[in-house]
Amino acid sequence: MGLVWLVARNPTLGVAALLDLEKELGDKKKTKVIFHQLDITDENSCQKLAQHLKEKGLDVLINNAGFAFKQNATEHASIQADITIGVNYYGTKNICNALIPLIRKGGSQFEIVLSLGWKIPGLNCAIRIVNVCSQGGIMNEAYAKYSKELVDRFRNISALKASDIDQFVEEYKKLVKEDRRKEGGYPG
Repeated sequence: MGLVWLVARNPTLGVAALLDLEKELGDKKKTKVIFHQLDITDENSCQKLAQHLKEKGLDVLINNAGFAFKQNATEHASIQADITIGVNYYGTKNICNALIPLIRKGGSQFEIVLSLGWKIPGLNCAIRIVNVCSQGGIMNEAYAKYSKELVDRFRNISALKASDIDQFVEEYKKLVKEDRRKEGGYPG
C-alpha cells in the first residue's frame, strides 16, 4: 500500500480534510493518507517535515499551496504582493529545497498538460515534482497585458537560474511598493 502525506498550515483544517477524504473514499481507498502540519512560508516547518520524511524518502512532490487576495481586498498592494509572493513563490521554493533531496530515483511517465488543458505533443517525461497553479499567473501579453519585454525575459526558461527569478520577484515587489507596476511592464 502506498503512502500520501496530506499537509496543511492549520492542523485543525488539515485533520478535517483528512477525515473528509477518508469518508469520501471509504473502502475504495488504495493508499494510506497521513496528516502532517506544514507552513511552506516557514523554513523551519519545511525542515521539520523533511526530517520527518527522511527515513522513508519521497517519490513525488505535489505542490498545491497557493494564495490570492480577493478583488475587493483592502490591503495595500505592497502587502498583497509580499504575502502572495511569500506563499506562491518563496513558500514553494522553501518546500522544494527541503524535499527535493529526499525524492527517490526512478519515476513514472506523465504526459505534460498545461493549466489551460493544452497538451505539449510528444512530450512525456519522468516527473517527480508537480506544481499546481491557477491561470491567474499566466504570463503572456494577451492574457494579462504584460509588456513584450517582460514576457521575452522568460522565453528561454532553460537559461534561467533561481537567482534570476529571485531578482525578478524582488524587482516586482519594489515596483509595487513604489506604485510603478505599469512602468515596469506589469498589468495595473
